[in-house]
Amino acid sequence: MKQDFATCFTFPLKRLREFGGSRWLLSPEHFTIRSRSDWPQLAKLLEPYQGVTVGGEGGLSIFLMDQERAKQLNLEKELVHRIIKGQETRRWRVQWKGNVILYPYTRNKKGKWQPAFSCHYPPVLDALEFDHPADKFEKDWIQKYGRHPVSLKRLLEHRRDALNIVKFPHVAEHLMQFYEQLAKRIFKKQSIYDFGREWYEFIWPRDADVIFGQPKIISPRLTPKVRFALDEEGMGVQDSCICLAVSENTRAAFDDFRKRLSKIATRDLKELTIYRFLLGVLNSSYSQDLLTTGRRPTPKGHYQIDEHFLTELAVPLPKTKREMDAFLKALEACLILRGEKTRSTSESRLNEIITSMYAAR
Repeated sequence: MKQDFATCFTFPLKRLREFGGSRWLLSPEHFTIRSRSDWPQLAKLLEPYQGVTVGGEGGLSIFLMDQERAKQLNLEKELVHRIIKGQETRRWRVQWKGNVILYPYTRNKKGKWQPAFSCHYPPVLDALEFDHPADKFEKDWIQKYGRHPVSLKRLLEHRRDALNIVKFPHVAEHLMQFYEQLAKRIFKKQSIYDFGREWYEFIWPRDADVIFGQPKIISPRLTPKVRFALDEEGMGVQDSCICLAVSENTRAAFDDFRKRLSKIATRDLKELTIYRFLLGVLNSSYSQDLLTTGRRPTPKGHYQIDEHFLTELAVPLPKTKREMDAFLKALEACLILRGEKTRSTSESRLNEIITSMYAAR
């Protein structure tokens, strides 16, 4: 016979009200959400962006590969980008694991991103779109052989060699091997064409200027422990990650925050330094407690890095130049990553400073 026992304790209503209905904290441990009117919300400084989504079962393996595989396929470098997956993300600095993604988009003459095989003039609007014949040869060919993988391969060769409209022939050849699989993709009960995409496109290509831009802060979308990393190299991010970057919506607040920190530091702080400052706050023990306290984890024990969390996270200001300098010094030691023991000591020192900043009234 099994017996269960309950534990009870008193819980102050004042503490319960501190959470504003956003979570439940029915445990004896004390945790208070820290904020002040002059502390900006992190969500006001950096906007979250999700990584690229290929879409469709098995579709990701066509585009995501290691660097050596991309070289073996001789894929055109303009369409190949280094990328980070959520499970690869580590605290502080991005550490590339050798994976790349075939991103089938390029900039046009106006600087806007567009499908890589777009054509700006007839006979076709996209070199890999075969619903409309480009000339009489193609029209006769389709009437005789129809549209199936072997037939389309011949049309691709015609457009490449005779019409000279296939800009990236090696990528085109690679993608054509998976034509049927990619063209039949379904996402949220809709086909790739319902999203207004060509058959070889991503369901959600995202904003490439952000996804491959720098600086930005990268994090897994789901994680048991905060592990934000600073990207200064322009790595791409897969949809298992989010990245935080300055946007048009946050630019004014970010610049104002930079001016306030510069005034405390008594010197002009660069944008990268502000990213580093925010990185320190995001990786702090307070941030970890804010993420997990009173929230229900997934069955695997993960918590979601979302806009709600970023809105709750108020960014404190150092009280003095000395505290600001100590913060940046401890942060720099964390970014160097000279070993687990050294990093742990640096993180402890940084957490002491951040705890002191949050305790200020």
